[in-house]
This record gives sequence, C-alpha cells and structure tokens, in this order.
Amino acid sequence: MMHLAMHDALNAIHPTHQRYAFAGERESRAHPTAAAAQAARDVLIHIYPAQQATFDSALAASLARVQDGMRKQLGIQLGRDAAAAIM
Repeated sequence: MMHLAMHDALNAIHPTHQRYAFAGERESRAHPTAAAAQAARDVLIHIYPAQQATFDSALAASLARVQDGMRKQLGIQLGRDAAAAIM
C-alpha cells in the first residue's frame, strides 16, 4: 500500500502509468520527494500507529532536503491525498 500511494503521488506529478486509486488533478509543480515521502509516512502510520514517531522523524529528514516553498507544500498535500486514496 505504501508503494502504491507513492506511485500515485509521483504519477500525478509526471504521469507515465495508470493510477491505482488517486483520482485528483495532475500537479506537475509538486516536488516529487515531498510527495513520495508524505505518501509513505501517511500509509505507514495508518498501518503501524505505534511507530508514528519513527515515521515522523524519517519524514522530517526527507523533507529537510527539499527547499521550502510552494513546490514542497504542493508535494506534501499531494502525498497526503494519494495516501488517503489508497487507504
């Protein structure tokens, strides 16, 4: 499920394959690292809620490598939406 959410998030940025569950709009301005990291974290905390602190820490490390701004925020939202669609 984590990989499906990541796929759908990335595929909404640069469509190359059919999506699994995410039916939102294409968002080519979103940052792919932010989108994939957020999608992975959101699915994982749904499956393993007791490990949320670990997943939050990994997400923070991934997002720290992405420049702050609109692309990062669009990626985060896209990742959330893709994970929600899979879950």
